[in-house]
Amino acid sequence: MDQDRKKQLENMTARGLEAQHFVQFVEREGYFKGLISEIDSEYVTAILGLAPKDTETFTFLQTKRMALFEPINRAFADIQAGQKAAEDLEHPMGEGGIL
Repeated sequence: MDQDRKKQLENMTARGLEAQHFVQFVEREGYFKGLISEIDSEYVTAILGLAPKDTETFTFLQTKRMALFEPINRAFADIQAGQKAAEDLEHPMGEGGIL
């Protein structure tokens, strides 16, 4: 494995650990989770109050609702990427193995 690839994998591993700490913090401290839940409920209430002709407003509110969860979803993706990078560092392709 060349040095650039190793450095890239180390950075991805570190980012994954940071993401894991962030998710653990969010899980441990209920404020952030509660805040997101409250805002989501407000959007749902607004969406349910729309008339069928209010398609633009629906699209706008639904987009805002989906964006609420983007940071958490990104953190979970970073955790997975970090775990894969750690595995690749531990067991580089082409080195060792069965064959």
